[in-house]
Amino acid sequence: MQNKKIILAGGTGFMGQEMTKYFGKENKIIILTRQVNEKTNRNDYNSISADDLKNVSYIKWDGKTEGEWANELNDVDLVINLAGKSVNCRYNEKNKKEIFDSRTDAVKAIGEAINKCTRPPSLWINASSATIYRHAMDSPQDEYTGEFYDDFSVQVCKRWEKTFYDQQTPQTRKIALRMAITLGPCGILIPYFNLLKFGLGGRQASGKQMYSWVHIEDTCRMIEWIYGHKELNGIYNSSSPNP
Repeated sequence: MQNKKIILAGGTGFMGQEMTKYFGKENKIIILTRQVNEKTNRNDYNSISADDLKNVSYIKWDGKTEGEWANELNDVDLVINLAGKSVNCRYNEKNKKEIFDSRTDAVKAIGEAINKCTRPPSLWINASSATIYRHAMDSPQDEYTGEFYDDFSVQVCKRWEKTFYDQQTPQTRKIALRMAITLGPCGILIPYFNLLKFGLGGRQASGKQMYSWVHIEDTCRMIEWIYGHKELNGIYNSSSPNP
């Protein structure tokens, strides 16, 4: 991809920063963030250099209401929405509500803004999660034959995707990208390494559980591939189960 205008909503975390580095060399990147002056995530991970920011601008939004940021959606080639409260927290009622609301509110805000565009984006990719599938030890779970249960994580994914596809954006393709653990420099490895430091890195149960993962560079390549295939709509998995 070259000479495209890309909006990253919730783009200051690990995945957003890595996508900025990947796409920002030859494209214009606009990052929607709640804190314009705070560009690191909750793990204080920051991989962005001054050179990476040459084609990048930051615009403030609250993730739920229309503002000046909505004007940027005209003539956009690609919108990638990563916004949502981290699930790395205690599942009390307050946090559960914030997990739900932060995802659906952001989707609704983007959907309403796109709907008002005179020249709407070509493609909207929305993050989703492979945790929508049941915990399976007997067979792979994918977008064609995957089975759902109804625990909290599944409810989050269902509501997230339903809200996404409920948005009326007839001129904008929509892809829900079901991602599992995304690996790369730091990111999820930070809390993993913290567990190791406390001696909690041993085998869990049988040690034969499947671990769904994808590398961040492969996720970026998949986004490029989806963008280039104009006929694609729907739901796609970005990760595969590995022992």
